[in-house]
Amino acid sequence: MYEDRAKECSDASFDDIDGEIWSLKEAAAYLDVSYSTALRMARSGELVAWQINDSWKTSKALCKRYVRSQIKKQALICRATYSE
Repeated sequence: MYEDRAKECSDASFDDIDGEIWSLKEAAAYLDVSYSTALRMARSGELVAWQINDSWKTSKALCKRYVRSQIKKQALICRATYSE
């Protein structure tokens, strides 16, 4: 798990955080998940985010990147399911 998080964080460039910085509450609304789910995702590294004092931050670009990765993952599952 930690290796995956390290890779995800290293793959995130400053371009991904350039622009709109979002609170975790804003990210949760965009991702259509609860705040507690977004917090779990941030803590586990599933969603690239960083903590400043007691506040978690991410960016719009990183949220979009997360959504794209989930779409790709789902497409692979569908292909594997229907190609058998």
